[in-house]
Amino acid sequence: MNDDQDYTKENLTEAFWKLYVKKDLSQITVKDITKIAGYNRSTFYYHFEDTQDLFQHFKLNILKKIEQDIYFSIKRNKYSYVPKIYQNIEPYLKVLLNEDKHSGFLDDYKTYFKSYYTISWNLDLSDPSVNLILEFALSGIMGSLKAWYKNSNDVSYDQLILLLRMNLITGPFTCLGVITDTMVETVKANYSSLNDKRNR
Repeated sequence: MNDDQDYTKENLTEAFWKLYVKKDLSQITVKDITKIAGYNRSTFYYHFEDTQDLFQHFKLNILKKIEQDIYFSIKRNKYSYVPKIYQNIEPYLKVLLNEDKHSGFLDDYKTYFKSYYTISWNLDLSDPSVNLILEFALSGIMGSLKAWYKNSNDVSYDQLILLLRMNLITGPFTCLGVITDTMVETVKANYSSLNDKRNR
């Protein structure tokens, strides 16, 4: 796909999102999307089969963004950095995690990242215990973010992420045997430091 096609696809996706924030998926038509994006229907169908296909494309882009941010934050900072992984996509997650939307995003997220961590850590997803631990960890992340959004960000984003990271590293990820003592101590130290600053 060339740059022009990427640009067109991005415009169609942005037009879809403007509608999805206000409407249910079932109420969004190809005509609505193309009117906002400034294209004809044939252009839409060149890139997508239907609105559901476009929605899946949109959600996949969000998941890839999360994956990329996780990869680079770990690669560059070795768990000592508090990345803006979820903060950067907060407007999208607030809508996608809204139960009224029935977006299916939570299931997509868990499926995507079970595969990601299975490959990254050479895990056996057919092992029931591995599947359950990842289910627990991934559901916990999204559940905590959803509660954080709902409660008007009652703790700072940095504190939220360190709290999540500390719980994941000292809990489920340790159970999987993929975490070192150094990682645990680094995250604990960062969390303590952040709490000290917050309480001054």
